[in-house]
Amino acid sequence: MLQLKQPGLSSEESDRQVRESVETMLEDIKQRGEIAIRELANKLDGWEDDFVLSNEKKQGLIDSFGVAIASAGPSTNG
Repeated sequence: MLQLKQPGLSSEESDRQVRESVETMLEDIKQRGEIAIRELANKLDGWEDDFVLSNEKKQGLIDSFGVAIASAGPSTNG
């Protein structure tokens, strides 16, 4: 009989592989800290920017919320 497609992994096998991958990632983070996090962020998400905002960026975001809130007008919730 001709088999066109190989069966995929069982859910148990897939769960085991995911668990092992996550455990490996967590151990790497435990051992190497932020360097491992940066490598994983780049590998998984393509993220290369900062993880921590500078005080200037924080203040800029806070200020922008004030402008957004002021332009939204008074609340009707109350």
